[in-house]
Amino acid sequence: MTNGTQITITEAAYSERSILEDLMQKYLHTFAAFEELALDEAGRYEYQYLDLYWQDDNRHPFLTRVNNKIAGFILVNQQTFMEEADICIGEFFVVPNYRRRYIGKKMAFYIFDKFAGCWEIRQTSQNTAAQSFWQSVIHEYTDSEFQDYPRGAKGWTGPIQTFNSRKSI
Repeated sequence: MTNGTQITITEAAYSERSILEDLMQKYLHTFAAFEELALDEAGRYEYQYLDLYWQDDNRHPFLTRVNNKIAGFILVNQQTFMEEADICIGEFFVVPNYRRRYIGKKMAFYIFDKFAGCWEIRQTSQNTAAQSFWQSVIHEYTDSEFQDYPRGAKGWTGPIQTFNSRKSI
């Protein structure tokens, strides 16, 4: 990233739901390489939980912008597999042209700092790029102070990491 790049991460208002829904289609298209996802009759992937992010107080949708352009989203919830975890990232997406520019790392650090508690981060076993990204981000964020479950646990078959966030902003 060059100097002068402005990254903003804000909780998505319901009026921004359509932006998140469109980004979700791009995310699920990418995710379909790792999981068998079917298109509906309109040619769209279904994500049944999206509306819950404005209905359930334990779910939080965030949009990321770089220089006022949409760059990704984060969905945070409490649907954890590990007993020690309080909070997790349900979905995390960086628009492809913003990848490998530290946007994802900044998004992750921001959200970890925003919610104090024990975090759980999960990846599918097939998504090796996500595994590398999260290992790197969590190592740096925690100074290597985290628990790693490479084979998953409690019904999740992919890698899981748990750690405590540094602070709450």
